[in-house]
Amino acid sequence: MNNYLVNITFNGTDFAGTQIQPGYSTIQGLFMQIISNYLNEEVKITCCSRLDKGVHAENFYFNFKTEKELDFYRFQYYLNNFTPQSVRINNLQKVKEDFSSRYHAKKKVYCYSIHFGEKLPFNYQTVYLSPYPQKRDVKDIDLSIFLGEHDFRNFSSDDDAESFVSELESVEIKHLEKDNIYQIYVTGKSFFRYQVRYIAGAIYEMMIGKKSEDDIGEMLESTLYTKHKLKLPGQGLILKEVIYDKEDLDV
Repeated sequence: MNNYLVNITFNGTDFAGTQIQPGYSTIQGLFMQIISNYLNEEVKITCCSRLDKGVHAENFYFNFKTEKELDFYRFQYYLNNFTPQSVRINNLQKVKEDFSSRYHAKKKVYCYSIHFGEKLPFNYQTVYLSPYPQKRDVKDIDLSIFLGEHDFRNFSSDDDAESFVSELESVEIKHLEKDNIYQIYVTGKSFFRYQVRYIAGAIYEMMIGKKSEDDIGEMLESTLYTKHKLKLPGQGLILKEVIYDKEDLDV
């Protein structure tokens, strides 16, 4: 059985997320249909991550299996011709039969973009436009409070998780001065549902002066749920990269 890994980029504005949902346009549903038609057989695909409605991806991966040998050039050409302009197929490769784009991911890098100022007609689908002015310089915000192992129950909407303990490798902010866009980069092995959007929301509230590092520290230390947390909209979130070990990929 051949196992193929596909790398794509997409604007998630017109999708109801990545996971297949009857009656809705999703990344998984789109590619299952297109690839099944091409191979003339029913194909199931495994996605590297479950992204929500409106969330985008610069590097998103999925894998599927088939007995057929693919001509990479013809297959990629076919996919790019039968997907909308908001989706691009970047690359595909054959991987080990037991490889899973989801379970073999070593870490993921997300980026949340926030803009302070006038509207951005060309960027509005991928940036959160703040209705409030910025009050704190990001250089004065201590992002290290998120690093290491914490109980992230107050930064998640998962109701059935056995544990909310996870570890973040890095959290940093980059400033694009031209358009006054702040990009919050969050890197970790795995994430709970909405975790990055809640973390970005907490950082945003520190930027506009609504929360302090002490407030965030209390949320991380508490084992009780708080109602006072902000989940930013999906439009500002991009999955930037998924990292795999080369030895897991090589056939």
